[in-house]
Amino acid sequence: MKKIKRYLPIPLLISLLLMSSCQSFSSHQYGLRTQGKRAPSSVEETPCFELLESLLKRQDQSLLKALDKDAMEVEPVFFAGFVAYLRNSDSGGEVVVRRTSDGKIQFQAPLAKKPEKSNELASDLKRLAYDEKKGKLYLVKDSDKWIKVRGFALKPIERKPVSYNEVLEIMKKDPYPVGRAPTIPLQMFRFFKNIFVDFFVGRRSKEILTKGADYRTIGANKPIHPMGVGVEGKMVFHSTKYSGAFRGGEFPLLGRFSISQGNPSKYKKRTWLERAMGKPAKKEARSVAAAFKIFPTADKNEAVVTANAVFQNDLNGEVLEHFTDGVMTNHPQLNALKIRHSYEIFTLLGVAKGALSSPNDLKKNFPFMNPQLRPLHQYAEMGEVDPSHVRTPTWIKIQAEDSLEPIARDDFREELVETVAQKGLRYQIFLADEVDEQGEIIWEEAGYMDFTNTILSRGVDQNLLFHHDGLRSPFTGEMIDPDTIPKPIREE
Repeated sequence: MKKIKRYLPIPLLISLLLMSSCQSFSSHQYGLRTQGKRAPSSVEETPCFELLESLLKRQDQSLLKALDKDAMEVEPVFFAGFVAYLRNSDSGGEVVVRRTSDGKIQFQAPLAKKPEKSNELASDLKRLAYDEKKGKLYLVKDSDKWIKVRGFALKPIERKPVSYNEVLEIMKKDPYPVGRAPTIPLQMFRFFKNIFVDFFVGRRSKEILTKGADYRTIGANKPIHPMGVGVEGKMVFHSTKYSGAFRGGEFPLLGRFSISQGNPSKYKKRTWLERAMGKPAKKEARSVAAAFKIFPTADKNEAVVTANAVFQNDLNGEVLEHFTDGVMTNHPQLNALKIRHSYEIFTLLGVAKGALSSPNDLKKNFPFMNPQLRPLHQYAEMGEVDPSHVRTPTWIKIQAEDSLEPIARDDFREELVETVAQKGLRYQIFLADEVDEQGEIIWEEAGYMDFTNTILSRGVDQNLLFHHDGLRSPFTGEMIDPDTIPKPIREE
């Protein structure tokens, strides 16, 4: 009983009030969006509420029959907003996992290849069990023997609440001496536990996709984007058609600006011969990036779950006079024919490996990823209690105000620190989910970010983390299909 309450919070029960019927769990009736329309939600005074509430509280296991007439008399298991149970089908017994917020099927598989074997196995089962550490589902026989359900993996990502000041303290850890921020090289591969070389980019990508942490206790250099500038400020959204933070409001913000390269200067390094001959340095093509976490409270000491988003300009890099000239989106361009540096392809391979390993994706959907697209689930779901109310923009774009005249410096970190200190820095925010007939994204201005302070430290470079969204939303369960995303026209 205690374990069930742990995984079924009040918001889940509230969302269940909005379900439209208790006759079945069909995706047609309970789908979050069917043909672009939201599911009906007005049954708060029907017996449906009592039935679902009783089922979730496990007061009467037989109530599962009322929700699915083919359900077997085998004890189901509830975990992280899901219910797994056995039911009869034309092919024999099968295990089904449904999302309890709207009843949508997340997993379905026969107990055995042959119907007679499925029925024979089902007759000797007493309950289902879920291993929260491994994210695996098991069939438990009368003899207490556990049989793993093959093909299922759904380990929830646990987000620990943190306060603004708690994360800020981490960012201020081990500040760099004034004017002596180190040059930190890229590190695609490294020795793992002093035994063998592993794909460090992939391991760190998996960490930020699956751990859900806002910072590391023990610092470690980032394989890509090793050097950055921490920023304090606020993010302000106007009222938009999207949900969560996009509904409007002002949110405390902590973030980090960075570049993909291991060279902080906007100029390429010259060889000793080029320096001896007096040849001028050439401009470096830079891929600039940013990551921000916002807090759904004005109280900077209150522990809350943050919402994170990441942004980048062209993954191939651009020749930019200033860092702030880079226009960043959550869907940066990559032209495979223009790849000049290993970090460009390793960025994609790293994120792809992490995305494919995400425990929120069921194995039957592998491979199902688009490492260029960084979803906005966390922002769109902030403060929402009903999954059917979530509406997420496809794209977000941020760019410095046109009136900004940044302080010119070779090192991007010095440029940002001095610009913020002397002039302040504001980035405009644009959202979109459509393209026009020419394939150009139809942007709508949605707000801005003001940055009031910068931080240069090992805490920013080694300890600060930003939990990336996978293609599957952990709240609504919806999977973004890259094939359904319009292909915007990119400037060459």
